[in-house]
Amino acid sequence: MRIVKLYIALFVFTGLIAGCNDDPIFSGDDSNGGGSGSPTEFGNISLNSKIPTEIPLAGGPGTQDLRVRQRLFMGNSNATLVYTGYGADDSPFIDRIYRVDETTNTALDEVSVVTSRTWPVMSGDESTLIYEKVGELFVIDPATGVSRQIGASSTFSFEDITTTDDGSLVAFISDADLDGNNPGGFDQIFTLTTDGTDVFTQVSAFTADFFATVERQIEFSGDGNKLFFHSDDDVLGDGSNADGSSEVFSIDADGSNLTQLTDINSTIPFTRVSLHSDSAGENLAFTIEGDLYTYNQTADQTTFIESLVDTGNAEAVFRMHTISADGSRIFYSQIIPDGSGYELILYTNVPNGSNEEALFRTGSRTETSVGGASANPIVANLYSSSTGSYVSFLSRFDFGATENGDNSWQVYTYTR
Repeated sequence: MRIVKLYIALFVFTGLIAGCNDDPIFSGDDSNGGGSGSPTEFGNISLNSKIPTEIPLAGGPGTQDLRVRQRLFMGNSNATLVYTGYGADDSPFIDRIYRVDETTNTALDEVSVVTSRTWPVMSGDESTLIYEKVGELFVIDPATGVSRQIGASSTFSFEDITTTDDGSLVAFISDADLDGNNPGGFDQIFTLTTDGTDVFTQVSAFTADFFATVERQIEFSGDGNKLFFHSDDDVLGDGSNADGSSEVFSIDADGSNLTQLTDINSTIPFTRVSLHSDSAGENLAFTIEGDLYTYNQTADQTTFIESLVDTGNAEAVFRMHTISADGSRIFYSQIIPDGSGYELILYTNVPNGSNEEALFRTGSRTETSVGGASANPIVANLYSSSTGSYVSFLSRFDFGATENGDNSWQVYTYTR
């Protein structure tokens, strides 16, 4: 396992970085456009939504403030975008799942914030959104709003979900004995078919709870061949992680080739983690408490990219980095305290840490001007297009679009 530490100095530019590469400018998905919405004064940033500031009161006349829960869900293009939000006066809180359109918002379903234990996930081809509702798993077609329950024949506890590019499988962590292979009740990785056949498969065969002391997250490679997870246990049982450091592991979807990928020897527990894979499972991007790393399978190389400025739990909750499906490009955002407020810089580079570009900086912004507490990042939930030609994100910053003059959360796309 090779570890490369690449310390990258911050670029100090006063405006937009233009002409840094030869990629074509698109305006939807990778074939016909990303960022097809209203252009802004930042040039390459387009507004893709019109998220309202108020929604109707539940069960009565009047309106209530809409609280966007800083969660955007996207596949490998921004042709279909979904976000979650709740009404400020809801009691109990109910998360509403919305499809984003440039001029309207379409409600798809509602889930209880109190009972929900995991965030939704979108398939890479945008055909399927998988989410938890009242302790059960559901799939919905974001285009039509048609939903159905999966795994209905079993009642089981689960944490974290991840899916493939085609949405045919969902993986999760559970201590249930779903296919007769987990009588000990240990936390295991399972997959479940989403086509209605409800086939459960236990992927792992762990003999201890290797997820007990860490924040639980697993990640499918888009092709469905590999699953990635993190643990501070000696998962392989061979002493390779006897020091209990926080490391990333992989396992094939058929249960073979359990492998420890990294050897960072970090004593910082994965209490806040964000782990993302490309479609082939060749390149990973992940954080340990705000430190951003990449991992390349072929080279067996871990590269330190940047210490992200983490206000509160911003990186883990708000997905401040992403990797393209083809593995060619990562994006990440930095929130820079400057004494009077915060400045946002959006960066991109290739997974080995070279060719870094500062795509844009906002300039100094006070807490009031970004419309939220300092723990809220100006840019949240980064999602790359399949080839890295553009990146979409949520932001409260008004990038010169008059539609966002109230500094509400909106969806933007930066096109390279």
